[in-house]
Amino acid sequence: MVEGAADNLGAADGMIMRGVNDRNFDDDELEFLKAMDRYKRDHHRPHPTWHEVLDVLRSLGWRPPERPAGLPKQDENHGSEDSD
Repeated sequence: MVEGAADNLGAADGMIMRGVNDRNFDDDELEFLKAMDRYKRDHHRPHPTWHEVLDVLRSLGWRPPERPAGLPKQDENHGSEDSD
């Protein structure tokens, strides 16, 4: 692919990509970029939260890998101080 990555997204996607013309994206990356762009436009969210990004990933079929047996679950409050 000779053209920059922004050319791969097409004008119909409305994506304005700055600083990415020096790299080529694979099909998965382009699918994710297009899905995020569509989400941001449809929901009027120029800066989606990480929760929203995770929702977009799930809508594309992503699922977290299975946790190996014997590993403890990650504590949601890890790093926070107790308020005793």
